[in-house]
Amino acid sequence: MPLRYVVPDTCAIAASLYNELHSSVTDPMLQSIRLRTVDAVAPTSGLTEFLNISRRKLDLNAVNPLSHSAVDSAVAEFMSLPITWVDIEPYAEEAWRLHRVHKIETGDAFFVTIAMEFSAEIWTVDNQFTATTKIMYENIYDLKVLPWRDRY
Repeated sequence: MPLRYVVPDTCAIAASLYNELHSSVTDPMLQSIRLRTVDAVAPTSGLTEFLNISRRKLDLNAVNPLSHSAVDSAVAEFMSLPITWVDIEPYAEEAWRLHRVHKIETGDAFFVTIAMEFSAEIWTVDNQFTATTKIMYENIYDLKVLPWRDRY
């Protein structure tokens, strides 16, 4: 059983499941999670975040709206991933502190507090998240930047 914890950012998972711009660097991450070569943990807020991303994929006013069956398939695959979903309530005060002190988005702050709790790496493709977090938590990796593509 792996003892290497990772916190996959929801946008990185969505990039892979929806075959978006950065899917070439997020697909190996998703494969590592599926094969359980890492232990993936994430805040329960990631569930809401993914469902909101999925809802927007159905919007007929979107640039490339997807069919209901395509989105339903991605949601089913997301829900089947072996991710341990961690309740966010115990981390709310720390998430708020990180937001106030480090100007991290409140949603992202939950990913950071969970990563800190598990001594986990955060895997993302979000430039802003990486930039604001790297200052206070060094184990965040932008999967678009080498050598982290080989980190899986």
